Amino acid sequence: MQLNKRTIVSLDELDSFRFARTLIRPSDQCLYIEQVKSWFQIPKLIHNSIGTLIVLGARPPDKAAVHHLGAKADRIIILQHAVNRRRKVKELSLQYFLMNFRKIFYWSVFIIVCKLLPRNKLPPVHLYYFTDNYLNEWTEILGKENFEATSCPAPDPTRFGSKNDILINDTPVSYQLIDEPFTKTLGISVKSERILLQKILEICGDEPIMVKTHPRSQSEKYAFSKKFILSECIYSNPGAVIGYKSGLLNYNFCTKKYLCIHYENEKFKIQTSMKQQKNKNKLTYLDVVNEEIK
Repeated sequence: MQLNKRTIVSLDELDSFRFARTLIRPSDQCLYIEQVKSWFQIPKLIHNSIGTLIVLGARPPDKAAVHHLGAKADRIIILQHAVNRRRKVKELSLQYFLMNFRKIFYWSVFIIVCKLLPRNKLPPVHLYYFTDNYLNEWTEILGKENFEATSCPAPDPTRFGSKNDILINDTPVSYQLIDEPFTKTLGISVKSERILLQKILEICGDEPIMVKTHPRSQSEKYAFSKKFILSECIYSNPGAVIGYKSGLLNYNFCTKKYLCIHYENEKFKIQTSMKQQKNKNKLTYLDVVNEEIK
């Protein structure tokens, strides 16, 4: 049976694997926002048919792809990739733009390339979401009457956002740190990142800190202290979980104690909060998406 032609738009190959690896087929065409040579495929995609346009996010270049490439598609599927609300431009510091200059440059040029195509009427659009913030953002962009939406269960954090399924280690540990590329996520300098890590060390005392590394993070930043122990697995029985706003913080850890990193006015705070364990859903976001998108 011949499969429907599909074009997947994502930041890069890593991003497509992190958020859609169970969805991608060998026959799918992939367009990468942060890969210049990928942009030259756009005329070919339009000539040979985009088919179903699948967009992984709601960032400015994702929206440009929907409005301009989407007009050439048979239908548009929009998937959610971020668990947390996307920050608005006015919420970002000048340092954030400086630390993310390369990304912003690629995004800007990709948007310009997309806008070379006329913005015509869109084909049927379907959004699969798991937070109301994401639904609201696309409602503001497209208008409530211009797309269909399916509310889905939350994603499994051990699969969604990781290149491979994350292994679980049930060994009890004192602390589990969920890593972030803090210089990029928070828009801070390497020096400020070191200050944050030292602050974490002070709070944890002499206890070792198990670090679940992030796919886009530089693990060398932890080399200055042997108390940081890097791992590709999650320790499910920590005394406390430390993190910023990673989707992995939604994993059902066997602890109620969370040390949450806050960054405001160029200052760090690490505040203790207590979370109740959630009942695990039988179905997850990708289960629903994989079943419905053919």
